[in-house]
Amino acid sequence: MAAQESGINVRQIDARTVGVTLDETVTKDDVYDLLKVFATASIHERYRIGPIKHDSTVLPSLDDIANSLSITSVDSMKLQIPNSLHRTSPFLQHKVFNSYHSETEMLRYIHHLQSKDLSLAEAMIPLGSCTMKLNATTEMVPVTWPEFASMHPFAPGEQARGYMIMLQVREAKIRLG
Repeated sequence: MAAQESGINVRQIDARTVGVTLDETVTKDDVYDLLKVFATASIHERYRIGPIKHDSTVLPSLDDIANSLSITSVDSMKLQIPNSLHRTSPFLQHKVFNSYHSETEMLRYIHHLQSKDLSLAEAMIPLGSCTMKLNATTEMVPVTWPEFASMHPFAPGEQARGYMIMLQVREAKIRLG
């Protein structure tokens, strides 16, 4: 599919329909790249097997599209959320919510609290000791790396081959003891 060859994953629903999901990490450039895939590929090219045939179709900029819709710019587009549903109070303002950005940092903070006789097991969430033994801090650090942690759960299998190899090796080690 032309989208996948351009590094964009879409969900094929049927022979004529695809699903696209966007989240808060999507940039204007990402949207433009997606529009370009659909604008430059014929309906047959979008669902065919083989390399993309790039043509000279010129796609207008997103700002041009926004202007044609009487919007000053794409960046000024706002969700139409009723005023009654807008948040009016600040949230997550305590420094704890803005100081620890990895599981390792959070674990160190929790350990610090525990040293003050305020442990998670006694004051917040009871955790089994096996959890703490099996997930050593040094083992958890790589899980937070973007190269590892940003795989989409529905990514096509061919894009997750490294994960599958890693899991198979881990399973074999567990079986061998």
